[in-house]
Amino acid sequence: MKKLVAIIVVIVMAVAVFTACAETTVPESSTDTPVGQATQEATEPAAEGSEAAPVEGGVTERLNAMAAEYGWQQPFWYEEPSENMLKMAESALDGSVLNFGPNGEEAVLGSDFVAAVTEEQKNQIEALDGMTAALCMRWTGSFWPNQQVAGITDTLESYGIEVIATTDANSDDVTQISNIEAAIAMEPDLLFIHPTNEATLTDVCKKAVDAGIKIVFMDQAVDGLEAGTDYVTTVTCDNLLNGMRHADIVAQSLEGKAEKNVGILYYAPQFTATNDRYEGFVTRIAAKYPDVNIVAIAPFEDALDTEASASALLTAHPEINAIYTEWDEPAIGIISAARAAGLSSEDLAIGTDLMSDEVVLDLAQGGYVKGISTQDPYQQGVAEATAGVLALIGADVPVFIEVVPTIVTRDNLADTYEAVCGEPLFAEAVEALNQ
Repeated sequence: MKKLVAIIVVIVMAVAVFTACAETTVPESSTDTPVGQATQEATEPAAEGSEAAPVEGGVTERLNAMAAEYGWQQPFWYEEPSENMLKMAESALDGSVLNFGPNGEEAVLGSDFVAAVTEEQKNQIEALDGMTAALCMRWTGSFWPNQQVAGITDTLESYGIEVIATTDANSDDVTQISNIEAAIAMEPDLLFIHPTNEATLTDVCKKAVDAGIKIVFMDQAVDGLEAGTDYVTTVTCDNLLNGMRHADIVAQSLEGKAEKNVGILYYAPQFTATNDRYEGFVTRIAAKYPDVNIVAIAPFEDALDTEASASALLTAHPEINAIYTEWDEPAIGIISAARAAGLSSEDLAIGTDLMSDEVVLDLAQGGYVKGISTQDPYQQGVAEATAGVLALIGADVPVFIEVVPTIVTRDNLADTYEAVCGEPLFAEAVEALNQ
């Protein structure tokens, strides 16, 4: 009888996953010391020393058990963890690179790559005449893209290369295709693209390749193009590591609580950077924290409109006492939902990425945000621009470059904010830290 019940449960779960996959669609979604250079000490994991022993029985088994017990299922793009990911999820996070390139290439650290540029190469780049660049962003107007644009622009301008266009696709495929076509018509030498979608931009990017424009991708490359041949490189944060560090932050925030129930508000579309963060988070929780349960997950598509989704998640699952989301903009919606629900910072903890003012202020005030594992988008921009200018002189460039995320706590907030953002912590947050 027990075997029969187990078989029925497996069949039901398989049918549910197949149905979800079938019904889900993929929506659009220079100075000597460069600004944003974070210290190595700031990259240490948040919860070392407080981790539980690795979970017995296997990570996949535990994730499946939680999904079955609490009635949720993995997103359609979810992939079971690789052997390398499992190994890292069960160990100390020492800053090792977890991600691999599109063809399995081991990533090169952005800081090492930028530091390796020789004086001879710098002189060759500076001798170039009349070179231009265009930036085709997925979106603009918030912390991450603003810092990326600044890092690229500052570095290019330090070499005398003019940025002739910066476009905003508002996370829409059709708009980005049009923006890229317009950029190609301007005949830049370099084209920096933060793709809205891996699959839909192939044809327009091939037009840029055919025009002899050197392409550098942010976060993810486009399908159908060969790294090192059709485009220069992809530069990204180590998002698997970032997700795992968020798991440590969330688990640490729940220490001492009788129940440790986590909800996840995740980005629904297939997008490599956020998908990797999600997978790193759930794998680390399952591998290292047997007393932390993922009790519910919920998708969102518009990062600027997550309050309703967060409210619904908290209403349906009042047992949740921590929420993870993949970056700062959706976290702002969770903060608003928690306040509207009358939850205190003792009732709910939030772990997230990036350092928008609202999230930073909440952390400084001792609010819902208990810690941040942040990308360093300015330094990612520096690495992207460096890759582009080296390609202009025919230098070898690694096809996959990563920047290690930085751990931010209330104790190191002032220092890490200045290191990542390139300016002192703003006055309201400083005042909150001093209270």
